[in-house]
Amino acid sequence: MKLFFFSFLITVFSSYSQIKTEEEKFLLNYVKNEIRTRIIYTDKIKPDFVIESIVYDLNHLKELLRDENWADKKLPEKIIFTKEECKQALNEILTNNENSYIENKLPRMRYISSKDLSKRKKYINYWSFSKPVFLRKNSICIFYSGNLDGGSFNIYIKSNESWTYFSSLIEWVR
Repeated sequence: MKLFFFSFLITVFSSYSQIKTEEEKFLLNYVKNEIRTRIIYTDKIKPDFVIESIVYDLNHLKELLRDENWADKKLPEKIIFTKEECKQALNEILTNNENSYIENKLPRMRYISSKDLSKRKKYINYWSFSKPVFLRKNSICIFYSGNLDGGSFNIYIKSNESWTYFSSLIEWVR
């Protein structure tokens, strides 16, 4: 009986630990499909000017046209954002940037805290990510990803149960 109960607990806890949030699923898919290699990542959006740009863009965002060069032509031509949606996205990104949302969210990737990163003397090219922010019943996602060579703050639309690139708010290259 004890063996049965112990086996049951192991099964329950292992299946519970495998449950991923929508944010974790998005992040894991992004790394798998877009980056396609093992990375080092940190808990804060870096470099610092990026967060300033995100704040500015979300405070001034009203509508966004589809990226004609890269986005699927089947997507809508534009998205009109409400002030409340922009405020929600900004609050979630800023709050989670301060609270180490991403720590240990990427299995088989190397995590380094921003505090430890600032103490390093040796250059390493690390990645930083915002928390994916979902709007309109998880049909739109706003997400930043970047490393020391460049980054982008993108909008994705859910299409056929997968996330499809729509357009960029910020793109930068060093």
